Amino acid sequence: MACSSTAEIDADSLAGRLSTSAEAQSQLSEEENLTPAKALKEIAIPHRYGQTVIPQNPERIITLGPYEEDSLIAIGVTPIAVTEPQGLTGRYPPPWSQEFLRNVPILKLANVDGDLDYGAIAELRPDLVMATKTELTVEQYEELSSIAPTLIQPGPPNSSEMSWQTHAEFIGQVMDLESESGQAILVTQASIFDAIRPHPALEGSTFAHIKVDQREVLQIAGGKSLSSRFFRQLGLAYPSNLDDEIGDADWSLMTEQLESLSSVDVLVVESDPALRDLLIDSHPFLEQE
Repeated sequence: MACSSTAEIDADSLAGRLSTSAEAQSQLSEEENLTPAKALKEIAIPHRYGQTVIPQNPERIITLGPYEEDSLIAIGVTPIAVTEPQGLTGRYPPPWSQEFLRNVPILKLANVDGDLDYGAIAELRPDLVMATKTELTVEQYEELSSIAPTLIQPGPPNSSEMSWQTHAEFIGQVMDLESESGQAILVTQASIFDAIRPHPALEGSTFAHIKVDQREVLQIAGGKSLSSRFFRQLGLAYPSNLDDEIGDADWSLMTEQLESLSSVDVLVVESDPALRDLLIDSHPFLEQE
């Protein structure tokens, strides 16, 4: 088994390449209802809570979803504030966006009361709040909308999470920078395949993607998660036994149950480096090649 860190893989393959510069275009056709309706000076985007009218050329954008800023940076737009992902297992901002976010405030998703810090958001005077990669209740949406137009994921409730390609294309449409987003997708897609080409032995190998937090609880990505879809795009295969057992949603297990993954060819571990080393020390089979 090969064990690697997703912090390294992400920086070298996906989000880093998107920020510095399909599931392929067939998926985009399945999501054609995401295309916003354009007006002369504004763009109206329907979603499960109604619709959001995006002002022309918004300049003060706050992102609430995890790594939501990547699609903006890819088209040359820097938000005025970003949000640190919950359950973060590595450093933030990540290596690929540090240069762009060096002087950008980083918000926490919740305040001491466990709710969004609306005061901190209002103080930044945004003209657009972007929350297309996080779940908002209708109450949260309405409160944020009283501060600035708030964009959530389009489509009906329980829509599947957008792939990175679809998200980049959608943000390009929202910002009226479709040509730039299209070019960023092409460059990123090419660089992903360039990164995997020197490793033909990975073709057909089984994989599992797990996250480890301080409580030593593992989260295994389901077969249709964004990360699993990405690794499939690289030619890896999701184990059929995990597909049967886990299904689409992520699944939790304790670290002592990790041996159940010993038959997986490639185990991608996302965690703090110290936790990852501790995990390998306590489970020697992870070091097997």
